[in-house]
Amino acid sequence: MFSHKLAISTISLGQHPSHQLDRKITAAAQAGYSGIELVFSDLEAYSQLHVLSLINGAQRIKQLCVNLKLEIISLAPFENYEGDTAPLKERLQTATLWIQIARFIGAHYLQVPSQFKPDAIGDDSVVVSELQQLADLGSAESPIVSIAYEGLSWGTYYPTWESTLELVYKVDRPNFGLCLDTFHILTKLWADPFTTSGKFPDGDKALRDSLDRFVQDCPLDKVFYVQLSDGEKFDPPSPRNILGI
Repeated sequence: MFSHKLAISTISLGQHPSHQLDRKITAAAQAGYSGIELVFSDLEAYSQLHVLSLINGAQRIKQLCVNLKLEIISLAPFENYEGDTAPLKERLQTATLWIQIARFIGAHYLQVPSQFKPDAIGDDSVVVSELQQLADLGSAESPIVSIAYEGLSWGTYYPTWESTLELVYKVDRPNFGLCLDTFHILTKLWADPFTTSGKFPDGDKALRDSLDRFVQDCPLDKVFYVQLSDGEKFDPPSPRNILGI
């Protein structure tokens, strides 16, 4: 039997400058959450506000979470890493810093959304190799930081759970698995912002069939964590030219 502990992303607790990270974390604990997903920009803003290095800021946040009995589930989001046109050496240097911070604060996962830049490299051999190197950075020291890969519905090459699961198999690292986001799954299969109903005509069946395939095809040990996310229905529907469609 699985136990389902609830965590919340720090960015979901407010984005106004007055919503400082320590206040948001305290609010999460008071609301009964077991953990947080620490958003890197929140940590940066907190550290800058208190004139601290990132490591010293992380130390304060880590201690606050210990005092409040909150688990830090992940550090997020490490965006546009794989297949990017920037030199790999530079990307790995940035990844090393993120993983060091994740390890320092005791985060289980580094959350990595799928690449969404239009000029990104889509060659599987390049993407797989770069993600293997990222996973190996996470497992190079103890405690191990696992890579939770999230398929963005607007991702350039890996927008679905099927495509991200296939990538998980190709990367073939024990510390590389999935972060499943309900918003990104629904916006590919069910939700349509351009219609009055707000959903595709065959959305119910498409979603049901996809979930059935997921239960059959996806090993549970590769589901690292689930993000329950939603989006507001457009009223009136969104004009297509807003998104360049």
